[in-house]
Amino acid sequence: MCKSRSQLLDTAVTLNENENNYGCLTGSNQMSFVTPTVSIPIQTDNNGTIRIADTRVTLDVVIARFQQGRTPEQIQASFPTLKLADIYAVLTYYLNSQEEVDAYLRQQREEAARLRQEIKANQLQAEALRARLVAQMDTPQENSGCAFSPTKTSTTTSYEACEMRLARIVPFLM
Repeated sequence: MCKSRSQLLDTAVTLNENENNYGCLTGSNQMSFVTPTVSIPIQTDNNGTIRIADTRVTLDVVIARFQQGRTPEQIQASFPTLKLADIYAVLTYYLNSQEEVDAYLRQQREEAARLRQEIKANQLQAEALRARLVAQMDTPQENSGCAFSPTKTSTTTSYEACEMRLARIVPFLM
């Protein structure tokens, strides 16, 4: 049976904190009742990304699917490596710690935007360098051996010399 968001909110689960033992009296015997504890199956990798259980699925993805209105069962169908119980535990954690999780998600989005800008800047620099190299190849230069003319320079054509020179440089631009 599928639980709605409000049902998940109403689920009484102790989240590794505030663990309490409650005593119940029945007749003359005292029974000890322990509130069940659910461990949250999340772990942080070396890059600071939170992942679910021992999978590569990130907290960001599971929460995004949940916010799109997907049920835990639908999330599991998309990510079969996740256990349904783990998805429910993560969503319960999210609903009980929404401010902290939203702050983490915001931080992840900001870091992703920063990395995209950095990659874009590096690509622009690589494209400019590539354009300069191509322009140099088209222009004969003294003693460079790199111009697109079919003349011979020692044992290789100038075209072959350019190709060899580019082969050393281009991998760094990719």
